[in-house]
Amino acid sequence: MGQPVETKLATARRPRLPIAIAGLLLLASCNASPFRSGLDSPDPAARLAAIQQAGQTRDRSAVRGLVDALDSDDAVVRMMAIHALEAITGERREYDPYDDSETRRKAANRWEQAVREGRLDHRGEASSQAVSASPMLDESTVE
Repeated sequence: MGQPVETKLATARRPRLPIAIAGLLLLASCNASPFRSGLDSPDPAARLAAIQQAGQTRDRSAVRGLVDALDSDDAVVRMMAIHALEAITGERREYDPYDDSETRRKAANRWEQAVREGRLDHRGEASSQAVSASPMLDESTVE
């Protein structure tokens, strides 16, 4: 006489799950950078992890958020951000995370202007040695 009603319902619902998963994956991939939300996170650990990941992967879409992090009150965030920017662009633009706030602000302004004007060079794959040698990735510098 055919399948029981429960089996028919289970069979009818099955195709929806892969479609739903595919839809969620598509929505997740629409975000330009998977680390963007982490860069804006109020959680310091999440923010530092996102900064480090952006530098390791040379995530060009994270540059604007990294430049914003140069103004952080947290010296560790500033240090990680400039190392990530250097890994991505090969430049520091005279930014030192330990300079006084006025000097840092001037250097951050240079970064902001370069972003606005699209004057940032991006490192190619050949620079992977510089990325792996970055102090932000060297766990021996963590105390």
